Amino acid sequence: EYLFSLVERGSRFGYYIMMILALPIILEAPFILGIWLKQYPDYTVIFVRLVLIYSLLEVLSNTLITLQVATGNIRNYQIAVGGLLLMNFPVSWGILKLGAPPYAVYIVAILIGVGCLLLRLAFLRKMVDLPIRKYLNNVVVNVLFTNICGAVVPTIVYLSMSPGIYRFISVGVVSIICASIAVVFIGCTSGERNFILGRFNTLKSRFIKTQAV
Repeated sequence: EYLFSLVERGSRFGYYIMMILALPIILEAPFILGIWLKQYPDYTVIFVRLVLIYSLLEVLSNTLITLQVATGNIRNYQIAVGGLLLMNFPVSWGILKLGAPPYAVYIVAILIGVGCLLLRLAFLRKMVDLPIRKYLNNVVVNVLFTNICGAVVPTIVYLSMSPGIYRFISVGVVSIICASIAVVFIGCTSGERNFILGRFNTLKSRFIKTQAV
């Protein structure tokens, strides 16, 4: 039980850290690319957004991969998951041949990433009796709901303001604040929330004492 709780926490908190960093970039990708590249190729914005979504998905698999490797029995797992990952190329080539837009290759990668996540869970269910339904509920549903709640206000700010540096700063600040609040009060268990708030209060007390001195 303790092992499974570590796997779940690793997946959730890895996702949360990535979410807090990725949310403002996903929203303000056009502005960031405009500053960085001035003139950027077609589809660059959607490429950036899809790559970040794919990265968020992959974060969920990190602790599962560690658990799988720790068993020492990785032959069948590597053949199955590696074989599925290799399907990225032929499937992407096929849909591009059929006339799909360039960013469709990232959509294929995301869908295959979902398949790999489910395949990893299936292998771990067989090998270490990992409870799949509990993992999906405590991790996947949890992070999706937390992500949606944390993105609502930043998206409203993004849509209600004109493009520019003021919107960029506003979206960035609001995204970090709202995502952090969503993580603490929606994504965390009561024990995790108390631990985080306790650490925050300790740091705040130390800061106040330092300023007083």
